[in-house]
Amino acid sequence: MWLKIDGYALGIFSAIGVAGLVLSWKEVKSWASRHTFKKIWYLLPVILAIVWIANQATAVVSHWDSASYHLSAVKWAGSYPIVKGLGLLNTRLAFNSAFFLYSAFI
Repeated sequence: MWLKIDGYALGIFSAIGVAGLVLSWKEVKSWASRHTFKKIWYLLPVILAIVWIANQATAVVSHWDSASYHLSAVKWAGSYPIVKGLGLLNTRLAFNSAFFLYSAFI
């Protein structure tokens, strides 16, 4: 929110994830020992869905209003933190979307 979406944001999210794994290592190890790869086959569709969504986020722009505000919203999210009054430049930029933040992140 107060940082632009760039390598620093990736570092922060990665550090939070690693800290969570370290703090709950006993639970993670216990869960992994109880589950074999045969029992967790249901994770494959989730992993495939995540890869597909990431692929779609980097696909060719095909929507008519992408040139209007989608691309500029992604550019603003990747270049600057939250800018007060940005919606005054273009009202569409005032409506934030997680898709735009995810696109700026990758």
